[in-house]
Amino acid sequence: RGRNRNRTQGFNVGGPVYIPGKFNTTKDKLFFFTNFEFQRPRVFDNLTNKTVPTAAELAGNFSGTQENGKPVTIKDPTTGQPFAGNQIPSARINKYGLELLKVLPQPNRIGVDTAYNYQYEFEGSRKIDDMIFRGDWNISTNWKAFARFVKQKRISIQHAGLNVNNAIGISPFYAPAGGIAGSGTLTTIITPTLTNEFSYGNTRNWLPNEPQSDSKYLRANSGVTLPMLYPGADALGVIPNLTWDVPNSPTIYIAGMPYDNENPSVNWTDNVAKVAGAHTLKFGLFIDTSFKRQTGTIVNNGRIDFTRDGSNPGDTGWAFSNALLGNYKTFEQSNTYRKGYYRYQTYEWYAQDNWRVRSNVSLDFGVRFSLINPWYDEKNQVSSLRLANYDKAKRESLYQPTLVNGARRAINPLTGEIGPAALVGAIVPGSGEPFNGMVVGGVGGVERGMIASPGVVIGPRLGVAWTPGGA
Repeated sequence: RGRNRNRTQGFNVGGPVYIPGKFNTTKDKLFFFTNFEFQRPRVFDNLTNKTVPTAAELAGNFSGTQENGKPVTIKDPTTGQPFAGNQIPSARINKYGLELLKVLPQPNRIGVDTAYNYQYEFEGSRKIDDMIFRGDWNISTNWKAFARFVKQKRISIQHAGLNVNNAIGISPFYAPAGGIAGSGTLTTIITPTLTNEFSYGNTRNWLPNEPQSDSKYLRANSGVTLPMLYPGADALGVIPNLTWDVPNSPTIYIAGMPYDNENPSVNWTDNVAKVAGAHTLKFGLFIDTSFKRQTGTIVNNGRIDFTRDGSNPGDTGWAFSNALLGNYKTFEQSNTYRKGYYRYQTYEWYAQDNWRVRSNVSLDFGVRFSLINPWYDEKNQVSSLRLANYDKAKRESLYQPTLVNGARRAINPLTGEIGPAALVGAIVPGSGEPFNGMVVGGVGGVERGMIASPGVVIGPRLGVAWTPGGA
């Protein structure tokens, strides 16, 4: 068993900043503080059991293939009869399907358990560096300030990650994540009864993820030459996602590569406090503007489903033999690589009074105003269904189930044409409007955020503090 280990080391340094005889000689004006922490974990993921194609199966020989301890029969979809000896003739082997099967690792636990023939435990690496810098400045008796800067750097070599769901030992992913944050506050005593506090904050994080340059998840390194419907949607050249239904299936899922995720945010806060007799009046303003850039979770590299389906006329009865013949259940691919550019702003302001009515009774009352605008995509890429825009006359038709000579088939309700049962529930080509009722934010008079701004929302507040028996 792999042993997880973590080494953490660090140090901090702080104190007054001064120059003897020249600056801050009393050591009460300017101070600094720093903290550094470094983590070097050694991480093992859980042991994974998978079923991968054997060398014999790659050659078309499925005579030894079993499921739950029972032999699997491979059917010839052209005749409906089993292949002789459970052997697919070499002339029938599809080169693209063979290339995809060869992406998977070779068995390393044959004969141990009929539920799997391959074991894998990923050993990752991670470097985490945390740094904090802070300064405090007593400018004068009426002016004080502090500033802080925080930075984290995290470099991970991992078997999966954001937009990835794999654990089959092909290649790791490189994820150099991190974040920075800066903030500062300036406090001013304007008069003995009037103070102002101004704060500023700026943060940013990033979470990229993509295969390394030598990764077998890339076509250039894996030998996969299968053409895609939209080759321009996959600039990295990532292999297509693969779906199987063998025991402990070695499914590959990668989406939206290269993955990008960054969220910078800036905010300003200002609070004023005024003491007037028995009243302490407070007024404040808060402004936050944020930006979110994130890759869409879409299969721009394509996804091929080789799982078994008795209604599929090309089905052989086993997922790996389906691939070897080049017969799949479904295929999908986004026609583009999509990334969202989301913006949102928040504005809030308030007024409050703390009134000491008596020595044992205090009354707090005030009101807060909030303007929280809907987020929107600055490139107008967000869409949604609006029932008011839906036209029943333009709805699409679906293939319906029917029986032909006792066998389940699909029928086109518009023409009566009969097709394979696998078409049941699919859209009849050319029928209706595929985007019926869909609207795009910022286009054709639609609000950029898909909904109208709620405007300024008012939040009143009231509180009473009473000390029974007090003076």
